[in-house]
Order: sequence, then C-alpha cells, then structure tokens
Amino acid sequence: MFRKNWEKEKIYMSDAEAADRDFLQDKTDAAGHSEVLRRALRILEELVEGERSPRQEKLYIQKNGDKSLLSSEMFKDAAVPPSTLTPTSIFLSPDSKARVVKMKDELGAADISEVMRIALRLFFRIAKEADSGARFFVSDVKGGFTEVGFEGLPQSAHAERNASPDGDAARATLVRPQAPPDLRK
Repeated sequence: MFRKNWEKEKIYMSDAEAADRDFLQDKTDAAGHSEVLRRALRILEELVEGERSPRQEKLYIQKNGDKSLLSSEMFKDAAVPPSTLTPTSIFLSPDSKARVVKMKDELGAADISEVMRIALRLFFRIAKEADSGARFFVSDVKGGFTEVGFEGLPQSAHAERNASPDGDAARATLVRPQAPPDLRK
C-alpha cells in the first residue's frame, strides 16, 4: 500500500530483530514489514505517552497471577556494534516519519533505526506474552488498573467480550473494560 508521498527510509536491525519482524508479520494481519514496524511504533508511542503523562499510566503484564511492569527503558539498545546490523527499508508517511523523529527525541535514541528497534522489541514481547495467555493492564495515578488489548493480537476472553466493534486503527490499544480486576494484591 505505497502512496506517492511516502518516503523509503533505510533502517538497521540485527538478524534476530529481522526474524522477530517476520514472526510479527506472520502473527498479525500486517500486509508487510513496513506495516509491522508502523504498528510497533504506535504501541511504543502509547507506552511513552502514558509514562510521561500527568496520569502516569504504566503498562503491566499479568501472567500466572504475577504482574510485571513494561517500560520503554527496558527495550533500549545495549551497545550494538554497527557491523552486526543489516540495512532494511521501511516506507513511512510524512506523519509517521514525524512521529519517529519525535520518539527519537523523547527516548534519546541515536537515530530512527534505534527507535524502530525499540518499538519492534516491545511489540515482539507483547506478542509473545499474548501468545502465552498473558493479560495486559494500564495503571493510573490513583492505583487503579484497566485491561487493554492490542490490535491484531490475541486478547483475553474478558477483553474480547468488551471490545469495541469499531476499533481505532490509528492506536494500538483497543480495550478498556469498566471493572478491571484488582492487581494490587
């Protein structure tokens, strides 16, 4: 789905990250690698926006009764030697490119490749956790939790019952049911 004003960007990723991208394309209904990376970027944007908002929303995974926090810091690059990275291309609309540049500044990333690698790692972790039956929750400043689901990934039975039929394709989260379980135990 290439559009005339979209730009082809060269990004660099490891072979393992390319395999993760391929896994995500197979796992979701994404039409191609660029779409996988754009979805990953939307999820990263929501995570960072929540972390930095006055509401201080944080993303948690609940699995086997245990909950753990996901933060954007967890997915930042370790010292990655450039010689281990392979170039690949992604098509970005002008709006998507502006969002990547904004995330680069907010995360203190070296370049847009690093932003896309962070986003890809986050999306891959969420997909793997969803595969294993994990549930996802967003916390708020008052200590409450709301269950959320992600576009194109399996959701818990509770999230599916409460999903809106007109999910917003521009955002990664889909579900915010009314009465979430108490995770503070």
